[in-house]
Amino acid sequence: MASLAVTLLVLPWPVTGIPEYRVGQVAQVEVRALGNIEVVDKRATSFFLKRVREKVKPVFDLDTRWISQTSDKIATLFSELRVSFEESDVKRDLGQFKEMLGVDLPEDVVRTFRRYEYTPWVEDAITFLLFKLGEYWILPPGTPIDPQALVGGLAVRDVQLSKEFISRGVERIYSLSEVRVLIRRLVVEKLPYRMGSLRRAVIILLSRLAKPDFFYNQKVTQERLRQAQEKVKPVFIKVGKGEVIIGKGKKVTPKTALLLAAAQGEAKSNFLLPVLGHFWGILLLLYISTLCWFRVYKGRAESYVSYRLFLSLLVGFMVMVRFFFMISHRMPLLFSWTGDANTMQAIPWAFPGVFMAFLFHFLPSLVLILALTGCMAFLSGLDPLLTVTFLAVSTAGAYAIRKGKGEKAVVIGIGMALLVSIILEGAFLLIKGYPWGFSLILEGVALLISALLSLFLVLAAIPLTELIFGVVTDIKLLSFINLDHPLMRELLEKAPGTYNHSVDVATLAEAATRAVDANPVLAKAGAYYHDIGKLKNPEYFIENTEGVSRHDKLAPSMSRLVLISHVKDGVELAWEYKLPEAIRDIIQQHHGTSLIYYFYHKAREGSKNRDVEEEDYRYPGPKPRTKEAAIVMMADSVEAAARSLEEASPSRIRNLVREIVTSIFLDGQLEECELTLRDIYRIMDVFSRILTAIYHKRVEYPEREERGGGFHLGPAKDQGS
Repeated sequence: MASLAVTLLVLPWPVTGIPEYRVGQVAQVEVRALGNIEVVDKRATSFFLKRVREKVKPVFDLDTRWISQTSDKIATLFSELRVSFEESDVKRDLGQFKEMLGVDLPEDVVRTFRRYEYTPWVEDAITFLLFKLGEYWILPPGTPIDPQALVGGLAVRDVQLSKEFISRGVERIYSLSEVRVLIRRLVVEKLPYRMGSLRRAVIILLSRLAKPDFFYNQKVTQERLRQAQEKVKPVFIKVGKGEVIIGKGKKVTPKTALLLAAAQGEAKSNFLLPVLGHFWGILLLLYISTLCWFRVYKGRAESYVSYRLFLSLLVGFMVMVRFFFMISHRMPLLFSWTGDANTMQAIPWAFPGVFMAFLFHFLPSLVLILALTGCMAFLSGLDPLLTVTFLAVSTAGAYAIRKGKGEKAVVIGIGMALLVSIILEGAFLLIKGYPWGFSLILEGVALLISALLSLFLVLAAIPLTELIFGVVTDIKLLSFINLDHPLMRELLEKAPGTYNHSVDVATLAEAATRAVDANPVLAKAGAYYHDIGKLKNPEYFIENTEGVSRHDKLAPSMSRLVLISHVKDGVELAWEYKLPEAIRDIIQQHHGTSLIYYFYHKAREGSKNRDVEEEDYRYPGPKPRTKEAAIVMMADSVEAAARSLEEASPSRIRNLVREIVTSIFLDGQLEECELTLRDIYRIMDVFSRILTAIYHKRVEYPEREERGGGFHLGPAKDQGS
C-alpha cells in the first residue's frame, strides 16, 4: 500500500484529454472515440443472466427408503415383544428397542407401550404415522438454502423411483429441528385426546426415528446454473473511431458513462509501462529500506512502531513535496519572479532527517533519507539539484543531532542543514553561471524559509508523534529527570537511602550511555525511578535502615517476596504517576531474571534436603531489551556493591565492576539487548572511573581540641568529607 501511495505521488500523470463525468452530469465538451470501442453493457447482461438464473431450479435428492425399512423393523419388534410380553420387563424391552431401532427411549415410554401390551392397533398406528411422516421432506442441518427461497419451485430427484419432477410448494419441507412439531400435529390428529400418555410415547419414538431425507445437491445445481449462463451472450455497446460518444450539453447516461470510461482506459493504456516502472522501482526501494530498517533495529519490539512512523513520514513528506511541485508548475503567474528551482528550494528538506534522528538515532534517519532520495529522483526525473540537495541537507541535519539535548538539538540540526544548503546552493549557482545579484537573494530567502519551515514542522510533529504513535521523545523525558518530581520528593522523604542510591545510579547510567551512543536522558530518567517500588516497604531495604535488617527475622522465602514485589510495585506507581512506557520498561527490566543470591543460599542452608528451586529465587523479568535498561541494571548492581567496599581503592573498584558485570553477562541477562562486548568494556571503564572519583580517599584533616580554655590542632580521628 505504501509503495502504491508513493507511486501515485511521484508519477508524472499525463493528461488524457478525456474528461471524467458521472451519470447524470451534463457534458461540457463533445467527446469522440479515439478508436473502435467495444464495451460490455454490464447492466443489460446482468439482466439476462438474472432471468436465466431464475429459470434454473435448485436440485434436491429425495431418499425415503428409510420409511419402509423402519416400518419393517417396527413390525418385527412389536411382534417379538408381544410374544415375550409375559416373560419380559421394561429394561429388557428398552434393550430390544435399542437393538432393533437404534434409539434410546425413556423408561416411561416403554411402560406406556407395555400398558397397551404392544397390541397390533398400536403398531398399526405407529406405522401409519411413520408413512404419514414420509409424505413430508426433512432437510438435514446446515442446508445452505432457506426453504422460503424455494417458493419459485425446485427440482426433486426421487432416489427410490429414479425419476425427477418439479415441485412448487414448500409446505412439505421441514428442517430436522421442526420435525417434532410436525409429528405432534400428526399424532394429535390420529390418536384421541384420552390417550395422552400414548400420544406422548409415540411422539417421542417418532421424533427419535425421524431422519433427513431431502438433500440439497449443490454440485448439480451449480452445474446447471453454469450451463445456463454459458448460453447467455454478453451485450456489447459499440462505437466506431471518430464517432461522437457524447455531445456537448448532453446528459451522461449509464451507457455513455461506460463508453467514456473505455475511452479513458484506451487513452491511458499508452502510459502503462511508465506506471509499472515507477511502481516496481518504488516497491524495490521500499523493500530494501524495510530490510535496512529492521536490520538497524534487529527485531526489537519498538521497530514496528517506528516502522509505521517511517512509512507515515515517507508518504507525508512526499505529499508535501508533490504540493510544492503542483504550486511551482501550475501557478506560474504567482511564482514567475522566482522560477521553479527557487520554489523547490523552499521545501523543508531538513525536516525528515532531523525529525527521525531526534526521535531515534542517526542510522534510522539515514534509512529514511535514502528512501526519500530515491523517491525524489523518481519525482524530479533525476534532477541533481533536488536529489543532491535533499540528500546532503537532510543527512547533515540528522548527523548533527545529539541525544539528550532537547529542543537545542533540533536547532543545532536545522542550523547545520541550513549551512550545508547555503554551500550547496552557492556551488550550483557557480555551475549554472547565475549572476551574483537578485537571484542569489531569492535563493537565500528560499533556503531560510526551508530552514524555518523545517524547524516549525519538527517542533509541531513531536507532540503529535507522542500522542499518535506513543513514541517518547527527549523533550518529554527531560520533564521527568527533575528531582522536584512528586515521586522523587516522596522517595527522598520516605526512603532517603534509596534516593541517594538512585541519584548515583543515574550518574553512572548517564555517563555510560554517552560512551556507547545510547540515550542518556532515557537512562537517567529510568535510573531515577527504577527503585520507586521500595516506597511501599522502605524499611525492608538496607540502604534505608541504620544497619539493622528486618530480614533477620524473616524466612528467606518471605524476604524473596519482599524483594521481588518492589519491581511490581514500581511499575504500578509508574502507571499511577503516568510515567512514559520507556521508563516503565526500565523499572520492570532492571533486575531481569537475575538470582536473589543471598536469600537463595540462605534458604538452601536452612533446608534439610537443600532442595530449594533456583527459579523460585529469580526475579520474574523480562530481561533488559534496550541498551538503556541493561546499563541501568549494571549500574544498579555496581553502585550497590561499591557501597559495601571497606577500602575503595581504584584497583578494588575496577575488579568489583569487572566481577559484577561479568556475572550479569554470564547469567544471560544481556542477551536480549543490543550491547556488544566492546560496549560492555566501555561501560566497565566508565563505571570504574566514576566510582573511583566518588569513593576516592579523603585527606586527613586535623581536628580542634580544647586545652586550658583554648583550642589546638591535633590529628583527625577518622576520614570524612
